[in-house]
Amino acid sequence: MTDTRACATSTVHQLSGLEAQVYLACDAAQTLPSLGRLYAGTGGEGEIRAALDRLQNDKLMVQMDDQFLSLAVFRNRPAQSPKEKSYVYQQLQEAAPAQSLLRAS
Repeated sequence: MTDTRACATSTVHQLSGLEAQVYLACDAAQTLPSLGRLYAGTGGEGEIRAALDRLQNDKLMVQMDDQFLSLAVFRNRPAQSPKEKSYVYQQLQEAAPAQSLLRAS
């Protein structure tokens, strides 16, 4: 990855392994628990936290309100399968009209 910002710690960053996976996952904001679920078999929470710390120290990621977000912009964003999306839409039925609490006598 090439970093052309004035605040860059290096002009080129090469990520691999868990660090690269975490960085890609944080293209959309993620929490530490959500990353732990995504990479449960790859590394423990300590290893994920260490990867997040390295990415933040290199100024490649920000943390706000316990969520992590990668700062780089993909030139060619990889397509996401429906199973990989982290949000859910559900069709809700409209509620029945409420009955009046006031009764005429």
